[in-house]
Amino acid sequence: MSLSSRICGFTAWVNLRLQHSDLMLSNVLMDLMSGMYMRNLIESLTGSEFKNLGDTFDRLTQQQKVTRSEWVVKELKRWRIVPDSYQMDFKLFAARNSEEVFELLWELVSHDIWFLWERMEFLQHPEAAVLTQCVFTWIPDPIDVTKQKKKFKVTKNVLGGFGASSMKSQMLKEAGANAEVSDQPDDYEPFPGSELMKKYKSRAAPGAKIPKALDCMFQIVKGHLRMTPEGRALRLWKLGDLADTRVICALGNALFPNQFNSEVLLNDRWSLDLVLETMEKIFHFEGCFKAKNLVEGDNRAIAAYFCCFLMAAYKFRQQQMVVLRLEQLKAQTRDAYTDIEFLCEQGLGDSVEKEKLDKLIQAFQAEKAAIESRFNVAECRDNLNFAQDTLKEMQGKIRDKLKDRFEIVQAPRDMTLNQMCISLMINLSLSNGAAFCKLLDPELILENRRIVLQSKKNGEFYDDFTRKTEVTVRQMLRQPSRDSILLDPAEHPQFDIYVECQSKNSLIGVGESVLYQVFPGTLEIWQNGLLKHAKEGNYHAIQKLITFFSFVPDFINYREPGSLNTALHYACRYGQLRVALQLLQNFADIDARNVHKCTPLFLAVESGNRRVCQLLIEWGCDIHAKNIQKLTALEASKSDELRRNLMRHYQYYSTTVPLVVSGQLQHLSDMIEDHVTKRHELVSIQSRCLNGSTLLHTAAYFDHLLLIRRLLKLKIDVSIRDYKGAGVLHRAGSVLGARILLEAGADVQLRDREGNQALHVKCFGEDGKQSQLDLIRFLLDNDASPTSKNDKDLMPIHCAALQGRTDVINLLLTHDASVGGGAILRSLGQESSTHPPSLVCLSLTGGFVECADWLLGKGFDLKQDEASRMLYKLVSGELQIARRFLTLGFLLDKCGADPSAQFPPDGATALHLAAGLSEGSDMMLLLLDKGGCPDARAGDMATPLFYACRSGNQLSASLLIERGADTKCRAQNGLAAFDHITDFDEWLTCGYFSDQVCARIRAYQLKRTRDSIRGLLRRVKPNSAKASTAEVIAANLSVTLANELPPLVSGSGGGGGRPLLHRARTTMMLPPAGTRLAASGVLT
Repeated sequence: MSLSSRICGFTAWVNLRLQHSDLMLSNVLMDLMSGMYMRNLIESLTGSEFKNLGDTFDRLTQQQKVTRSEWVVKELKRWRIVPDSYQMDFKLFAARNSEEVFELLWELVSHDIWFLWERMEFLQHPEAAVLTQCVFTWIPDPIDVTKQKKKFKVTKNVLGGFGASSMKSQMLKEAGANAEVSDQPDDYEPFPGSELMKKYKSRAAPGAKIPKALDCMFQIVKGHLRMTPEGRALRLWKLGDLADTRVICALGNALFPNQFNSEVLLNDRWSLDLVLETMEKIFHFEGCFKAKNLVEGDNRAIAAYFCCFLMAAYKFRQQQMVVLRLEQLKAQTRDAYTDIEFLCEQGLGDSVEKEKLDKLIQAFQAEKAAIESRFNVAECRDNLNFAQDTLKEMQGKIRDKLKDRFEIVQAPRDMTLNQMCISLMINLSLSNGAAFCKLLDPELILENRRIVLQSKKNGEFYDDFTRKTEVTVRQMLRQPSRDSILLDPAEHPQFDIYVECQSKNSLIGVGESVLYQVFPGTLEIWQNGLLKHAKEGNYHAIQKLITFFSFVPDFINYREPGSLNTALHYACRYGQLRVALQLLQNFADIDARNVHKCTPLFLAVESGNRRVCQLLIEWGCDIHAKNIQKLTALEASKSDELRRNLMRHYQYYSTTVPLVVSGQLQHLSDMIEDHVTKRHELVSIQSRCLNGSTLLHTAAYFDHLLLIRRLLKLKIDVSIRDYKGAGVLHRAGSVLGARILLEAGADVQLRDREGNQALHVKCFGEDGKQSQLDLIRFLLDNDASPTSKNDKDLMPIHCAALQGRTDVINLLLTHDASVGGGAILRSLGQESSTHPPSLVCLSLTGGFVECADWLLGKGFDLKQDEASRMLYKLVSGELQIARRFLTLGFLLDKCGADPSAQFPPDGATALHLAAGLSEGSDMMLLLLDKGGCPDARAGDMATPLFYACRSGNQLSASLLIERGADTKCRAQNGLAAFDHITDFDEWLTCGYFSDQVCARIRAYQLKRTRDSIRGLLRRVKPNSAKASTAEVIAANLSVTLANELPPLVSGSGGGGGRPLLHRARTTMMLPPAGTRLAASGVLT
């Protein structure tokens, strides 16, 4: 067995014992007798100071170290930490002999194992009311120094347990020289509440011996595993079986349900190390125990580690239960007050029932006060929040590794690949038993030998077998796709090259890197697992998959290849009601179609499961959907009774739901009454039966406090979500309603499917309604975070700006200045220059110019170039705003938007776009008035006049010409703006242009005709009659053009001022776009 594993196991245990003194050692074998480690360890076991032991063994002679070692063992025996029969070779111990040191440590660990074993049933109890009755600690309370004046004889109480808690003291009138004495007073109790904890221990048969420490440790682990369904399904035969990811995940899930997902994690070293590291961080102890230690360690090392692991875990679990019990007491107190209000409304304010409720409330308040006196509640809450953050960090690491797919391990010593897999717990199942060794020297690689590349620049992996890629690994290495190749890593310095090991007996040198696959390249294995669990009704496995893959869009709606069935189809087909409800609550598509166009309702009807069918109807499935045979689900049903039953169920909702949604709350009250009296019982009272909202969401939205209390009394889960993923606080209509929901345990930090918390929603508000300032202030006072960001990186203040709510923005800023310490302003200042939009920009996006002006007055401004970008989007129509023209003027006047700024992809300005719009003349004039250049050039050298001509916008063209636009400008292709006119007659008769401009347009019309004829000439035979006629026409047109345009020259684009006709001959060889030649050669 590995010495390093022993060191790690016992070091972890000692470090947990030294936590109270803020000490930590790295190697128990080397450090225990250095510094104050030994003294603090003994004091943590006995609860008493030992000043005569000294601060350290350092700088002592060998004989002095032996003497100190004798004192240590004597004290431990005196306090019954180690048995009287324990013997030690003190010389070897003083010389740090590993066997002697570990033997003493094992006796101390055994003491803690028995200590934990006695309290096992209490610590594993499922009820929070039980676990909060007393504080679990492993360090005895210190003795009151004011009561240490008399001497006491110490005797062992065989029924009292182990260690300090098992000792009884008797005062001596005269302490003889040989008497074993202690400073303990009569009423000293080292572990308050110890007897209460032991009361839950199953009584052993008379005469039964206490199990050995290793057996006790094994019992504790098995008892802990029985706390979860997955743990109960596992079979453990020895402590060595703990080297299994499934077992460690089950241990963690007993404290954090569904967080450690053995469905996702491979049973290998990387997964095991990650889970252990995460739990150690949550429990605040440094274990440094890895998967290889579980594999190589002996039973004592494993028991030492899991002893401290579970001690810390149960300490954390008790903190969890403290928070839970306080929430339960709050809910029970609230329910009792609700019952008293009901009795008073019925005129029974002096009844016996009210007296009982009053006493019950007093009992709840007394228990609450007792818990708060025993525990540091604020610390408990902080530790729970820290645990949640740590779990999110773990999920992020898993997602990153999902992308990487591979893990690299260095060999700790010379060994074969097979030995390395066993000792380091490397699982090669995903790569069909193959590992990959790093290529260090040139090697001949056969055609079927797989290769993995790792980029030295970004660490990404490239391969051909985990997922489909456009470029193969061999192509990346510029090697032939087939045949054997000689691969030299020196020729590819940008990659680390790993090649498939040819045998598991391959020798791996010390320090050499081995790569293996940790995750598959696609999600298919887990998606198929989801379908399998839906068929089998494995609720817990599905919940773990859904929880983990919440970051994957539509994971829950994965369709089976071929049948196109989803998990909800199979849950309905096999009558798994609980799973079907679970999938619906997690936003499964209720009307998903399979290959036969059947929705889940078809399969539920086919299976004849009435409750599943009713559940789907409750959730608003489309009962009129038709399959490939043009039949609805009810028409396809073979049971007339089922058809009638479901039709009644559907008619009930189709008549009731519209009335409730319209605000007729009496019908909502009737729905609740029908459920309670079972006149029309809901399959689940948490169904989103009201157009995607639940009963509680609807009651909260309409602020019906009586119905809210009544639904909460029916034990409806206050964390339920509506179709948008919003919690009930998102829909609260008043401060009173929100207070009731918060007291019931609603989470003010809960996020909907877009990442919005309740504060985001309330700051955004509803169109046409006043801002709910009191409710926003209430949320802020109850720990709602004003700097939390949704999925679009928007804070609540951004949401208020979108709706132009200056009162909300002012409230947030005032609260931020007085309470938040300027957190909102700091967060705004840390934003990038492009995302998210500024507050002013968001206000203008919503069309709230007044709010934008107010923000500018408060010192807020747009980001760099944001005004010009917004101007461009506004003119292009990409940004649809009701008050478009007013916003345009505000951007130009108040925000400094540049009307001549160019934007991709074609380098056009806002003026270009306005000129091309059929109704953009007003915007174009505004842009020109604010400094827009009428001859601004786009990327292709086109001016706004080009855009006006291309779109046939005669008014905009005339306005541009009046403002000085140059009609002679030419684009990169040599065309002028008028070359893009399609209907010259319409332009000549519109009346917008002067005679001189009309003459130019007419000239371009003649030029278009001439060029069309020339194009025709190239299509006919040179000697034909058609050619002769065309030449004559062309010659006449040339003379006409010469007569029409003698004074007009082209002054741009080069050519030295040549006549336009001559330029047209050299540049216009083909008719422009839009001119068509008929098959007969006639221009059309």
